Amino acid sequence: MKNISQTKDLIIKILNDNKALDIKILDLKGKHSLADYAIIATGTSNRHLSTLKDKLYTELKQANVTDLQSEGEDTGNWIIIFTSGIFIHLFREEVRNYYTIEDIWAKSNAN
Repeated sequence: MKNISQTKDLIIKILNDNKALDIKILDLKGKHSLADYAIIATGTSNRHLSTLKDKLYTELKQANVTDLQSEGEDTGNWIIIFTSGIFIHLFREEVRNYYTIEDIWAKSNAN
């Protein structure tokens, strides 16, 4: 990938192509030292979350994005992936509603 904006756009495309729901993009530029964007999406089941993660890994690697790290695959409720200055949060709907991650990011960036 040539730049972070192109990587962000590819991530959104992959999530849309694989039927992720309620995709939100939070602009963190100048607000967070580790990332320029947080992308939040909902999967319909544990299997869907796992598939979204696998598709992201496969297609991002094909686009020469190699610095992928992830956590949470073993729980099936929430997977976080970090790559190229972008946090990707994948949730099942009830878990996303419980954690209200958009609010957490907003509060941490209210400076």
